[in-house]
Amino acid sequence: MEEIKEAYQRLSKEYHPDTTSLPLKTASEKFVQLREAYNVLIGEESRKFYDWTLVQEAESRRASLKLKDPYE
Repeated sequence: MEEIKEAYQRLSKEYHPDTTSLPLKTASEKFVQLREAYNVLIGEESRKFYDWTLVQEAESRRASLKLKDPYE
């Protein structure tokens, strides 16, 4: 958990619109994405849900690869 907090602090300084040399629009977009990711990763329940959705997506992709087109 400490690694996540440290990475967030470091990256938030890098991408915060007031402290970066990036164009304002790019910095704002990156900062919002970073904040959203941090909010998911820092909470135990939200992190579990995120992990669960990744597993579901992977299983769905595997299942769709196994399906054959009935029209072939």
